Parts: sequence; C-alpha cells; structure tokens
Amino acid sequence: MQRNKLIYALADAALVVNSDIDKGGTWAGAREQLDKLHFVTVYVRQAGARSPALDALRSSGAILWPEPQTPTEFVAALARAAAPKRPSSQPELALSMPTDRAANS
Repeated sequence: MQRNKLIYALADAALVVNSDIDKGGTWAGAREQLDKLHFVTVYVRQAGARSPALDALRSSGAILWPEPQTPTEFVAALARAAAPKRPSSQPELALSMPTDRAANS
C-alpha cells in the first residue's frame, strides 16, 4: 500500500474505474489521496453500472471523469486534469535528505 503514495505523486491525475468499499489498494489509495495527500485530482468513471464505492469516493471529493469521445476531447480532459490545483492553504512539501552525522563530526 505504501507504493500508492508514489504512484499518485508521479501522476498528473487519477481515474478510479472500479473498486470495493473499504477493500483493496484502489480504495485505500483513492481515500488516502482524497483525505490526506491531495497530490492530484481523483476522478471516477460515470459510464456503466453505478457503484457504491465510486459513489462514496464522489461524496468524498472525487470528480466525475468527463468521458471524452474524441482524441481532441481526451487530450483536453488530460490537460485539465494535469493542471495544478494546489489550494493556497496547503503548504508546499519539503524533502530533506538525512545526513551522515559520523562524516560531519
């Protein structure tokens, strides 16, 4: 499950096509993204049969995927999905590398 953070961090957007409520990596990764990480926009599919899990993700902040029908619409949807959406209240993440204290002594 720890790899979910890396997958979301490297992605421009996420699209959840199917999931079970409270089960599996798809559910856990999407919920973590929506509840804590906020690296990317999480989309859920809208075509096909309704899904309680997708409805639950939607009520937690996931957005309906626009279901593009042409290559041009698909490219436009990806461009919108990849646009930065960091809320101004969310601080930038800072990464620091551990230092070798013995080498610095």
